[in-house]
Amino acid sequence: MNRTLNTTSAEWLEARRPFIRPSSFAIYSVILRKHILPAFGERASAQIGEGEVQDFILRKFADGMSLKSVRGLVTVLKMVVSHDLKAKPQWLLNYPDSPRRPLSLLSAQNHRALIRYAQENFSLKNLGILICLTSGLRIGEVCALQWQDIDLREGTVRITKSASRLYDPEKRTSRLAVGRPKTLSSQREVPLPGFVMKAVRPIVKKATPEFFILSDAPVPIDPRTYRYYYMRLLERLGIPYVKFHGMRHSFATRCIESRCDCKTVSSILGHSSVTTTYDLYVHPGITQKRRCVEHMMVKVLGK
Repeated sequence: MNRTLNTTSAEWLEARRPFIRPSSFAIYSVILRKHILPAFGERASAQIGEGEVQDFILRKFADGMSLKSVRGLVTVLKMVVSHDLKAKPQWLLNYPDSPRRPLSLLSAQNHRALIRYAQENFSLKNLGILICLTSGLRIGEVCALQWQDIDLREGTVRITKSASRLYDPEKRTSRLAVGRPKTLSSQREVPLPGFVMKAVRPIVKKATPEFFILSDAPVPIDPRTYRYYYMRLLERLGIPYVKFHGMRHSFATRCIESRCDCKTVSSILGHSSVTTTYDLYVHPGITQKRRCVEHMMVKVLGK
């Protein structure tokens, strides 16, 4: 009798465990439990047909899931089936056209207002906000920063780890953990503006190097707690809600608007490819397009 996906997915997950980060293992566990197994868990891999997977895709879109998220679900399903059958499933699948969602951004005015507030109301939590606004760190990266990660001589901060909550599929609970950042390219060194370095210099000299910056303790602040602090800060300042990750988008957008070269911005953000930076942040306006066309015509017509 053919085994069901309930069994084969558990085997696949354990086989992947030694080769992936704990956070990736947790994500795969959640995807299987919440999406894949409710739809296909009682079916054998060989019985899962193209039509069923296509219907699954359409249902997820109808539920409001993004194109990226739906593709991620199907990728996991393919990996499980491939592991079981020792061959990739030959499904020809279609994804509905999905308009690109606008980036969650702070306006330039609100970006400045947050920086000024963090400067004038200095605290360790506001220092984290200041670092995110001026260097584009992710929430897990800033929560995992330790005092020893700041290089006073170079005026930089080293990103070598990330804090996150890891889901335990057996206990159905989560725990706070510090591990490797999102990708290998996410491990990077980022310069901090002079006014940020001036603020942290006296603190770093007296701080315990191994303590985490936001908590000034041996244990980091939970990203969920810090996200809530950020939300309350926006409310207090009367700034329209923008996701915490929007500070990273805002930093990158201001860099591109300032005509920083895309390769450098990509390196600061820790993107694995400069293409990601281009796709997300480089969107020429009509003025730039007109300048391009006019420059081309000068070359062609010699005028």
